[in-house]
Amino acid sequence: MEDFDSFIYLKENEIPKKRSIKKILIFLLVSVFIGLAIALFLRYFLFTPATVSNVSMMPTFKENDVIMLSRLPKTTGEKLERGDIVAFEAPSKLYFEKNEINKSFPAASYSIANHSILYYLLDVGKITYIKRVVGLPGDHIEIEKGTVYINDKPEKDYYSVPNYNTSAGTFNEIVIPNDYLYLLGDNRPESLDSRSFGCIPISKIEGKYLFKLKKSK
Repeated sequence: MEDFDSFIYLKENEIPKKRSIKKILIFLLVSVFIGLAIALFLRYFLFTPATVSNVSMMPTFKENDVIMLSRLPKTTGEKLERGDIVAFEAPSKLYFEKNEINKSFPAASYSIANHSILYYLLDVGKITYIKRVVGLPGDHIEIEKGTVYINDKPEKDYYSVPNYNTSAGTFNEIVIPNDYLYLLGDNRPESLDSRSFGCIPISKIEGKYLFKLKKSK
């Protein structure tokens, strides 16, 4: 009888332990879910880190610098200014011949594709470039004899590589359409930018540079 009573006692004693373990597991799963949701919210709506993968923005950025981007231009429509550094989705066509461009609408080309939610939320499979805003909607841009003219005035070159001329590209004398930007790399001789592929829609801007998180060695 005593053995039977002990058996019942043990079984009853195990029930609270199992419930306690179940509660801990549920708490952990909920905590992980909430953590992931917060991380995704911050990454998509507020801030996201990025790694510079080429030399087109030297001397401002070196290859493998890690920078922090604000997502507010994308998520809230925060206005961008001339001189801002932005990350944007790369166009599907990177080079145009002279006879291919429409000078009345000198816009970059993007293919229409059905992407997964990972493409938009986590940038899986997305190619992103980092350049500087040189021209704003309505600006007249002209590149002549190594100088960029904005509305007939020479560009301030305090952020470009010293002693380098800006070579002209296909899009070297245009008026920027509404809701588009003209973007150039600071390292003009080594940059693939709006001179080659045209003006970038503001809707394709992924973020604005805030500060460096880590300098490359």
